[in-house]
Amino acid sequence: MTHFLRDILRQPKELQRTIEFLLGSGAGALEAAKKVLPYYEAYFNQPYPLPKLDQIFVPGESDSMENWGAIKDEEQYLVDPSNDSWEDQSNAFQSLVHEIAHQWFGNLVTMAWWDNLWLNESFATWMQKKATDHFHPEWKIWIKALAEKESAMDQDAVPASRSIQVRRHHCGPFNPACCWSDIGLLRSF
Repeated sequence: MTHFLRDILRQPKELQRTIEFLLGSGAGALEAAKKVLPYYEAYFNQPYPLPKLDQIFVPGESDSMENWGAIKDEEQYLVDPSNDSWEDQSNAFQSLVHEIAHQWFGNLVTMAWWDNLWLNESFATWMQKKATDHFHPEWKIWIKALAEKESAMDQDAVPASRSIQVRRHHCGPFNPACCWSDIGLLRSF
């Protein structure tokens, strides 16, 4: 990243284009957060307790992570609604609102230990789908979720699959099938 910035700073026109891209793309993420925070506050009847929520997009990062008051996300989720496909916009929106949901499921309400990580992820994923459907019904997210659930159920059906609750002595790899197996259950309530 340091070499990238040094090279960009040597080329003023390229720097200007980079800044314009980041400002335009960042606007989509900012707008999503401005919409979903009040939606979650109303849904949970619990205000977001911090004075701000930072969004940090990291070049070359391959995962997203909620932190108390800060969302770290992949640079690829900086999308421009006027140029990027609806699928890219949907993926970016869902990633962001999933991590924001963790401000409630994972930060305000925290599991006692990593054994119940599936519950934390299931609730955040369920709220991600719920918020996406609320703000973008045209994306038909629940139909796409059915295919994702079927894939998880297929993974879960093999004899080598792991149980939902796993005794952990440390934070280890997460089984996404656990999350998708329970979204249908959560949605039925």
